[in-house]
Amino acid sequence: SKEIKANNAKNKYFGEHLDLSEYSNLTKVVLGLSSHLTSLKLAHSNKITFINISGTGIDNFSFLAHTPNLQSLWLPQAGDHAYIAKAFREKQQFAIFQQENQAYQQTINDQQSQIDDLSNIAFPNKPYNFLKLKQDIIRLKAQELEPQVRNETTKLVQLISEAKNKSGNLSYIVDLILETQKQILQNSNIAQRDKLSGKIEAYQTLLVGSLTEEELQTLLNKQTEVQELENHLESLQQNLNINEQNQL
Repeated sequence: SKEIKANNAKNKYFGEHLDLSEYSNLTKVVLGLSSHLTSLKLAHSNKITFINISGTGIDNFSFLAHTPNLQSLWLPQAGDHAYIAKAFREKQQFAIFQQENQAYQQTINDQQSQIDDLSNIAFPNKPYNFLKLKQDIIRLKAQELEPQVRNETTKLVQLISEAKNKSGNLSYIVDLILETQKQILQNSNIAQRDKLSGKIEAYQTLLVGSLTEEELQTLLNKQTEVQELENHLESLQQNLNINEQNQL
């Protein structure tokens, strides 16, 4: 039967609980006057479109999570508004979960497709090997960074030389500023970073008239850029070494 009523489900009726989970082909569920009935269990079904439990005392609507195509729902009369809000909230939460799960699965499929494309480019007509692909990408990125690090380091050295020439007898202050900036980059403690920043500001006041604030900031920015590039390159090289050792 595609429609079930309370009077032909007595074999599954246990006091306050009604279990209809074995009826997977139901399209309608209609329960008569059963005020002491408080819970209902249904099989997951895309076929159920109509449920009438208005004559029951059911206050647990978790079964709605198993009826994604439900179109008409009659709920108990007592406390209608609370029941309706709770019932459809549970159903809505399940629908949202399904949508998020589908979107997540689609993202995984898209990413896998992109990885497969990269693998086909790197290793045409060869079985997909994630570790090998990862290793080659890291190696390519490291090779790309190496000349960039050299070029930016050369620019930094030039900026340091110019700053020291302009500072004259106070050229050592430039070294102090750069060393303090390095400490800031290596320190994650906010209080310590603030303290070190204060030292840089104090050093900068000593160079007023020799270097403009813009020139000092350009120098500090370049050192930060070089430090970040060096850290990135070092990390890539470490990963390469670890992966090569693991393959031995």
